[in-house]
Amino acid sequence: MKTRVIYYTNHLNVITQIQQAADELKYPLTTIQEMGDIKKNIKENEHTVVFIEANSSSNIYELCKKLNFTYPNVGIVLVGREEELDLRLAIRSGAVDVLFISADQHETVEVMERAVWELKKAQNQVEEVKELKEKRTITVCSTKGGVGKTTIVVNLAAELAKQKYKVVILDLNLQFGDVAMFCDIKPKRTIYEWTKEQYGNAHRDISRFVQQHESGVDIIPAPLRPEFAEAINENHIRAILLDIQESYDVVLIDTPVHLSEIGIISLEMSTDILVTTFMDLPTIKNTKIYVDTLDSLGLKDKIKVILNRAYKVKGIEPETVEKILGKKLFSRVPNKEKQIVMSVNEGKPFVLTNPRNPFSKNIKVIAKKLMDDKVTNKSKDSSIKEKVEILSR
Repeated sequence: MKTRVIYYTNHLNVITQIQQAADELKYPLTTIQEMGDIKKNIKENEHTVVFIEANSSSNIYELCKKLNFTYPNVGIVLVGREEELDLRLAIRSGAVDVLFISADQHETVEVMERAVWELKKAQNQVEEVKELKEKRTITVCSTKGGVGKTTIVVNLAAELAKQKYKVVILDLNLQFGDVAMFCDIKPKRTIYEWTKEQYGNAHRDISRFVQQHESGVDIIPAPLRPEFAEAINENHIRAILLDIQESYDVVLIDTPVHLSEIGIISLEMSTDILVTTFMDLPTIKNTKIYVDTLDSLGLKDKIKVILNRAYKVKGIEPETVEKILGKKLFSRVPNKEKQIVMSVNEGKPFVLTNPRNPFSKNIKVIAKKLMDDKVTNKSKDSSIKEKVEILSR
């Protein structure tokens, strides 16, 4: 894949060291002054490094965020004086790096090379993941709390580990994640520390940020405090997912109950999306909206609906749920809430302590169906614009 460099500025004068670095690395350089010209110069079959000058836009961080989200083959470097650039905002907006005007040519070449390296690495890893047949990335989501989403994540992980799969749980409920608590783990290092200490490294190491449960399941916990979630963006999630997809047979992702840019990244990079729902009309109604939204994002073939705590409710049958959703249920998990709450309080996955219970047997069936199923890697490129529109409402 070819590489090109774009310099976005409000004047025609290119910073000398950027021109020299592009010449040294033999990358064609285009200088533009209009926002619309950036889109015209980005091509799907090329890696593009975009240098954006700090005073070229009233909000360069918002511009960086939009470009990064819309064009996955683009690496953005913010350019300016030290007093003009906020490193924290640059990281949160998804910039690969920043370049101070005071930097010499050697530093500029390093920044440009690193941006290209990140793009190429991401591309290579995506292709490798697509070729893997037995590996799976499973995102579990719901439209409300309390429907057993984390319970299913933890128990499914424990069941798969029992079957000798190498399993990791990534807790993307970044503000109020409970996976570590469900497993009676008190984490010292989380995904937040990984973003601070490893994300910018050429050779990232995930092992120091993983907590291992006695079941054999590895866990990457959510940040210890809600405010730390603000420092984590979709670039971080894409990078950490690519790293763990390479190292594990199964990646299980626990998510918050709302759609976000970070959540959509995990959904797109998943082979399976398990949507958990419950036997009450408000939850079923919201699940219908959620499933329809995922359909519109080109994720239809990955969706599998799980009816949790399935029991008889006056006026509602599992068949009623299927009719409302317009989709066959992937599984009906029996209602064993009281027993499962006890296992949560003990920090032990229920499938390990009660393997013959109907709930545990059902989780085993889910695991088998998932691992026997053919991996789906379909994704509609046209959905990107729809995602941006939905998230901006």
